[in-house]
Amino acid sequence: MVNITNLAETQDVFTRKPVTVPQGAGTGFLWHVEGGKGQVVTNFHVIKGAKDVQVTFEGGQALEGHVLGFDEDRDVAVLEIDVARPSKADSPMVRGVQRPLDPTNGSVRPGPSRSGAHSDPSQPLASLPEPLERGRSEELQVGQRVFAIGNPFGLDHTITTGIVSGTGRQIASGNTGRPIEGVIQTDAAINPGNSGGPLLDSDGKVVGINTAIYSASGTNSGVSFAVPIDAVGSEVQEILDKGRVSKPVMGIALAPDALAEELGIKGVLVLSTLENGPAAQAGIQATSRDPRGRVVLGDTVVSLDGRSIESSSDLFSLLNNRKVGDTVSVGVLRGDDVETFSLDLIDANKPRQVTLRLKGSDIDLGEMPLPGFGFPPPPGEGGEEGQGPGFAPFGGGGGARGEAPRGSGGPRGGGGGGPAPPRPPGGAA
Repeated sequence: MVNITNLAETQDVFTRKPVTVPQGAGTGFLWHVEGGKGQVVTNFHVIKGAKDVQVTFEGGQALEGHVLGFDEDRDVAVLEIDVARPSKADSPMVRGVQRPLDPTNGSVRPGPSRSGAHSDPSQPLASLPEPLERGRSEELQVGQRVFAIGNPFGLDHTITTGIVSGTGRQIASGNTGRPIEGVIQTDAAINPGNSGGPLLDSDGKVVGINTAIYSASGTNSGVSFAVPIDAVGSEVQEILDKGRVSKPVMGIALAPDALAEELGIKGVLVLSTLENGPAAQAGIQATSRDPRGRVVLGDTVVSLDGRSIESSSDLFSLLNNRKVGDTVSVGVLRGDDVETFSLDLIDANKPRQVTLRLKGSDIDLGEMPLPGFGFPPPPGEGGEEGQGPGFAPFGGGGGARGEAPRGSGGPRGGGGGGPAPPRPPGGAA
């Protein structure tokens, strides 16, 4: 288990020179080690917005973390570390030193390391420790004992215990609002700083990644959630193979569920379609304006492969079970009639050549993933903040700051960089 520090660059108030400061912290664990190199898995929201990432081991030695890839939807990120690349920043996790991220202001500090090896932070790591063994989350039973390891409030290598309170839960991603399915619920005490840490079974095998809590105060209330390791495994392998996670989409931008509900629409309203995308080529119509400027509502998606759709969560859940290249049958409500269209799903994360036409000249912008093509911007980046449901991560990292409305009793984060509010429901599919 390792400490993850999200480092940002800011300007010194007095000298006006750029300085690197920690803006969030979380936990991670070694996934694979070969020689002096290894991969670390953590939550995406822990490293979100970071200029640099620092990975600190039990003895205080800090290495640079290079982001190999991530999946915002499931809140998973993979880092690469190398013993030959020590961190250039001073470690905020060195034992015995008052740390910038210490919320107790030095009143509570970790004790000395029990490990005799690598106890001097000034001594470089000769090799990486062995990664944790991984178990099978599908074999978990309600009532089974589990253990959560992390760095709550900067107290590194803290372990808490509890039971599996439930399996197969569904929560909304604090990064994108899309549903995360098959989530493990536990009552093990998890607090700010535990983000990205391993959830272990009684055999000491990793069965999940601690991701979110449900709390009105931002601290543990006995309801915590972990992404199952079975789902994480395939995503990590995909990132290691090609640096990204495939995301099957139809090429449409969806209206927020709240807007559809206000309009009395049961289903998912299409705001826009990707030019030359599957939906546009199939004939699905987007919301537009007539010559007089009046809004003409587009098609409403009401089914996918015969399965009924009432909200964006229903659509995302069905798409999560499909693969890029799959042919799907989409039922849309147009006027009073339901029409069916057949289309092939494409990968939203696959880089595509983008050209900008400016003053009659084409400017090659290189390759980049598909844009959101019209869906609402995340809070803090323009547009109105959504009021939809969502479980904010408890280690905000470099994400936007925010909190649940007072007295709402709603989900809330509270990590080193503040909670990251979920995007408005809707988005691109």
